[in-house]
Amino acid sequence: MGHPPSGFVSASSRAPSRHPLATGHSSAVRLDSGPEAVRQYLMHCGTPELGRIAREADISFLDTGILNYAYAIRFHGVAVYLKQALERAKAHDRIGPDLAGVPPERVVYEARFIEVVRALLGPDASELVPRILHLDAANHVLVTRDVSCGGSLLESELRRGRISARVAASLGGLLGRMHAATLDRPCPIRGSNANDEAHWMLFLRMRTIGCLKNAALPESTARALRGLAEEAAARHTRHVLLHVDYCPKNLFARPDERAAVIDFELGAGVGDPAYDLGFLLGHYLLLTPGRAGIPDSSRSALTAMLEAYLSRVPGGQPMALRAQRYAAATVLYRIFGSSRSFGLSDDDIPALQELASRLLLADRVELS
Repeated sequence: MGHPPSGFVSASSRAPSRHPLATGHSSAVRLDSGPEAVRQYLMHCGTPELGRIAREADISFLDTGILNYAYAIRFHGVAVYLKQALERAKAHDRIGPDLAGVPPERVVYEARFIEVVRALLGPDASELVPRILHLDAANHVLVTRDVSCGGSLLESELRRGRISARVAASLGGLLGRMHAATLDRPCPIRGSNANDEAHWMLFLRMRTIGCLKNAALPESTARALRGLAEEAAARHTRHVLLHVDYCPKNLFARPDERAAVIDFELGAGVGDPAYDLGFLLGHYLLLTPGRAGIPDSSRSALTAMLEAYLSRVPGGQPMALRAQRYAAATVLYRIFGSSRSFGLSDDDIPALQELASRLLLADRVELS
């Protein structure tokens, strides 16, 4: 869709096999050994600009994420980020096989997603979505420009109790813009509409009924999870640009209280638009104080997010109610699913499970 942004470099335009770590095939390049491997790679296989930067840059390993190996590259106040997807996920021993099995081509799909989103957002794109500096499709390497503008990951902000309604509204508005511009318009990300739908169905099942394999949930809760997945597949799956991982570890809260988004590798052009919204709402429930309920500070942020989103995407209260149910499923997924996290203690789990069950079964929106 459109032309690649300025500075975009395809692996086909250069020869990755020149990299000193290669063993005769471009796919042999591995960057999981540390910063020096990244430096050598960029000097030999990156763009000329990245090669010059790499010689003097401070390169550090980022101990974040579960699928890819990621590095920060800092030079004279400028930051860029490199990620590589290998055949075996970084945290393969800590995640479920369904998640670990997402193929390394995901970084190529991420580049496609970024290209599409930047075209949709127009002049705002440079502030909200990373610019691609280098894509090496053969080695599943992607380098992008920093978009944090001195801000912090939303996850860090929420853990510190910094819950901003303005940031939440920006998050809802940004997501609403992406969805509204692509609703019911085919825009395949993963090669074809069929591939996108299969990918969406994988994650829908993983993050709803997938929880049932490891959890002894009340039958009413289990039935509600099954119903959510079945209804989404039968009635709400449509063409829309879906991030699929729209959560605080992939979002920045900037000093101007605007949001920026990264990590589009799980994105697809098919799904239920309420899913992205619900996934984010669920993480607010996990990360904000008052886990057994919804404190006023969180409620005001959730209300602002919902209102900003629904002002752009049609669906009204039925859409909000479905998002609430996805939020509840997200809480259960982080407790019992393929990717458990967020430092939950055993003492947290009963209250969160009770909250999730209540939200799943509710017939009205209780988050706002």
